[in-house]
Amino acid sequence: QGVPAAAPAPRAQAEPGPAVPPRPPRPSVQVPLLEAPPRLEAFLDMHPGGEVEAQMARVDGFVQREPEDGKPASQKTDVYLGYDRDNLYVVFVAFDDEPHKMRASLPQRENVFGDETVEIQLDTYLDQRQAFSFLTNPFGVQWDAMWIEGQGFDGSFDTVWHSTGRLTESGYVVWMAIPFKSLRFAPLAQQEWGVLLVRDIPRNNETSFWPPVSSRLEGRLNQAGRLTGLADISPGRNIQFIPYGTSRSFKALEPEAAGGPDFLRDDADTDLGVDAKLVLRDSLALDLTLNPDFSQVESDEPQVTVNERFEVFFPEKRPFFLENASLFTTPINLLFTRRIDDPRHGARLTGKMRGTSLGVLLIDDEAPGRRRSDTDPLQGEDAAFGILRLSQDVGRQSNVGLMYTQRTFGDAFNRVASADARFKLNDNWSASLQTVATNSRLQDGTDLGGPAHSAFIDRNGRRLNTHTHYQTYSEGFRTLPGFVPRVDIRDAHNMVRYAVRPEGKRLIAWEPGLYVQRIEDTDGERLDWNIDPSINWELRRQTRFGVFGRIGRERIRPRDFPGLTESLDFSRDFIGAWVETRFVDPVDLELNVQTGDGINFVPPAGEPPGVADRFGARAEVVLRPLRRLRIDTSWLYTRLEAPDGGAIFSNSIVRTRWGWQFTPQFSVRTIFQYDVTDAEPGRTSLTDAKSFNADLLFTYRANPWTAVYLGYNSNYRNLALLESGGMRELVRTDDDFLNDARQFFVKISYLIRL
Repeated sequence: QGVPAAAPAPRAQAEPGPAVPPRPPRPSVQVPLLEAPPRLEAFLDMHPGGEVEAQMARVDGFVQREPEDGKPASQKTDVYLGYDRDNLYVVFVAFDDEPHKMRASLPQRENVFGDETVEIQLDTYLDQRQAFSFLTNPFGVQWDAMWIEGQGFDGSFDTVWHSTGRLTESGYVVWMAIPFKSLRFAPLAQQEWGVLLVRDIPRNNETSFWPPVSSRLEGRLNQAGRLTGLADISPGRNIQFIPYGTSRSFKALEPEAAGGPDFLRDDADTDLGVDAKLVLRDSLALDLTLNPDFSQVESDEPQVTVNERFEVFFPEKRPFFLENASLFTTPINLLFTRRIDDPRHGARLTGKMRGTSLGVLLIDDEAPGRRRSDTDPLQGEDAAFGILRLSQDVGRQSNVGLMYTQRTFGDAFNRVASADARFKLNDNWSASLQTVATNSRLQDGTDLGGPAHSAFIDRNGRRLNTHTHYQTYSEGFRTLPGFVPRVDIRDAHNMVRYAVRPEGKRLIAWEPGLYVQRIEDTDGERLDWNIDPSINWELRRQTRFGVFGRIGRERIRPRDFPGLTESLDFSRDFIGAWVETRFVDPVDLELNVQTGDGINFVPPAGEPPGVADRFGARAEVVLRPLRRLRIDTSWLYTRLEAPDGGAIFSNSIVRTRWGWQFTPQFSVRTIFQYDVTDAEPGRTSLTDAKSFNADLLFTYRANPWTAVYLGYNSNYRNLALLESGGMRELVRTDDDFLNDARQFFVKISYLIRL
């Protein structure tokens, strides 16, 4: 929320709706060369107050995209631009008629949404495919990303830039300095870039652009203005090193230890490593790493994993894998880097030259060999990964691509080759195709292989949006570096939504929708089908709500569930409702509930899956009682009951995160999480389980790579470790808790940029 939604192109109006004046040619702004950097203080009277600042180019005339496409922005915004040989300077002067209603806090970097924000997007190759995005709130707290046309924002992108901001009696002022070293662009003496300037006013549900970006057209960068005047600039010598060190003392329960479960301990487990980056020809980046820093200081968001039939997706958080991750993205997910558990060294080459994007990743993984027994010949061996991605621009915002992935471990291998294409058909329609072939040899010598295909066509507009998708995965399809949780299927689905936009004082829009899906196996047997109607409403003051439902069936075959002798067909009907609001400034609230048919995928041993009634709820509350304090609390609840009304199990996860931001760089946060499963013996193979985790972290982060972390983590479960006759065993308890893991750690990294 808060990120400006996807936008569109400078062509004739492409769908019915209120009359829109003909669009003039894309405006441009010529950026002057400055003798000295501009100062924030010179703009605090809401206009340039110094000689250098007066030389800067000025842009105004922002136009709404949301909620009233094409109308002037409700608040005035002036933007001033200039550059020197090292930086592009951008100053946003954001006026507000009701400054006491502005939403501005002092959160951690990248946690700015819900606040007022301003943003600049730079299409440095002028190819209308991707753009660097730099966004801040009124205090200059940063968020950066890559905007990928057809995909949206890739928030994993991080780079070094500078910003600060100040509230004033008439609004606020934000100052940005974006080093050319932090960008990639063609090595030309005269630069011409695409540019978009954005302002978000959350209390008005408002996003406005310069130049205008209409939601009646698909795309965003095809509606960008032009940034000219940049001459004789270059990232220059751009070499960076990021050495890091970690040290921890820990105690952790090892259930598979020789002689039975036992604790592993280390009072001084240390690790050192270094990442290096070299920028070649201004546009290619070579990353090298020795003992890479793949530690993860932030915990995963809670997800329900109990009674889930298929693998649950947890997003990547480790820094090395995040940069340029979008370059390896295809409709079928062939690279899910959490499959690479514990690398020792690696190299990556990414960038773009003359319309061709390139991505190469070579890396190893020590984890598979470490998990082998001492008598296994693969004990201590590394798995090796090789990834190649090429994409060529074609025509207007279209591209074709190739991808190859390989994982080898001993004599086993998995090889995947893919071809894909995205076509911009007109102002509203786009299509994507992908075909994949695989060849695998498993550890036991079994050979597998088979294709997968994906094709979809989308329509994006202000009122009518559709998505029609067909994909198929053969029974022998495998992608070990990727994420495909289900094979041997043909999946056809269609989504259509139509927005009715009264844009009144309270109701902005309401939107009925319908999703229809049919899944069968590759022999043609029907597996699942569902029809999902829904209707959503959008109100002023950041309030949305909706109702939804499903009519459907799900079939489980003997091959899907051990011990099953015949196929079982289940009803999957349910209804639900959701609401999101920030009607009151300091409080964000999200609530989602649903009830209906469920399936017991965890029956008692030897029994088949059974019919059940399911109730699920998720609630999230964000409180900002003080400008520097943020409290995030979430509750996830799942309950399964037998048709006779008897309980099967319930699972509840409560997580609260308290964060205090002393300065933009220094913060402290705590996380407490309690997870409890109550299981009914005789109705499920689950057992009662309770766990409590406490996490404390002090952070000093000058930029994404120069940081100091000091943390403590401790976990308790309802277990007891018993010893008898020299053997140890773990047993479940009712209320006694065992401290099964705890650690204290220090992590330091430092960016050296030459």
